[in-house]
Amino acid sequence: MTQSLLPSNSSELEQCLDQLAAQRLSFDLSLADTNPLTCVAELLPILAASWKVDVRGLNERESRELIANAWEIHRYKGTAHAVKKALSSVFSKVQIQEFKTPYVFDAEVTLGGDPNQVFDDEKFATAKRLANEAKNLRSRFGEFVIALPEARASVIKTDAASTNSMSLSSSLSLNANCTVKCKGAIQWTL
Repeated sequence: MTQSLLPSNSSELEQCLDQLAAQRLSFDLSLADTNPLTCVAELLPILAASWKVDVRGLNERESRELIANAWEIHRYKGTAHAVKKALSSVFSKVQIQEFKTPYVFDAEVTLGGDPNQVFDDEKFATAKRLANEAKNLRSRFGEFVIALPEARASVIKTDAASTNSMSLSSSLSLNANCTVKCKGAIQWTL
């Protein structure tokens, strides 16, 4: 135990508190995993607070990516690169479209290939908040342009009597608070 820094005339209570604090702070913190990509999920809010990023509304994977990119987002804050990095923690592919209207930018995003992932109006509101935190003050976020991932469908011809029918459906439902444009591609292989 280290020598106390308390004066010799300190009370017994102060000496007990000093010894207790010395015992509580004597463990080795180098064993704690603070890598946001590999640490336990309970540590993510603490890491987010230490990196000064807001992970409200993000799932665990997105929170890990945002915290891992936090250094780069803060370093390039106010640039298109920072906005792209912030949005890439939510969407699989991001393109920033500038110069249509002065000081207004749009984000063209591609939704991930995971069919279980939900992209609702809350997810887009969270992504818009992340973009607004990373952008410069004079610019304004315009809208999301959503590119659906390319879907491939194959029809295998077995014989003339069998009928092969296939229907592909992509739907996205948002409320009136989000400005969104959709574009998509379907490739048929016959």
